[in-house]
Amino acid sequence: MSEGGPKDSDQVVKIVLFDTDGKILVLKNESWGPDLPGGHIMVGEDLRDGLKREVEEETGLQIKDFSKLNYESKNKTFYYGTVPSKKIALSSEHDGYDFLTLEGVLESDMKESFKDAVKEAAGE
Repeated sequence: MSEGGPKDSDQVVKIVLFDTDGKILVLKNESWGPDLPGGHIMVGEDLRDGLKREVEEETGLQIKDFSKLNYESKNKTFYYGTVPSKKIALSSEHDGYDFLTLEGVLESDMKESFKDAVKEAAGE
């Protein structure tokens, strides 16, 4: 049964977003743990456009200035940037959020590939 709209691709885009204190926005999901903003892009969608859409859907943030990291993992492409605001409006996909230090991220249960992207974004 097709819903008729654009379909998700296998490609995933994620972003490491820093606040002005250098802390990292981490989304929380009870089922899969700490997460970075982003998700699956649609079939035929530009990576950057898909990232903007996903971040806005998940957080309410409209990101503008961001760059691609020199790090990828399987079907995931990672970016980094600065949060435009700390006014986060979560979607139902996540249970909460926090701004963590690099050490806090590395000590968390976040997926290793996401931690590697955070380290790359932080210059580690």
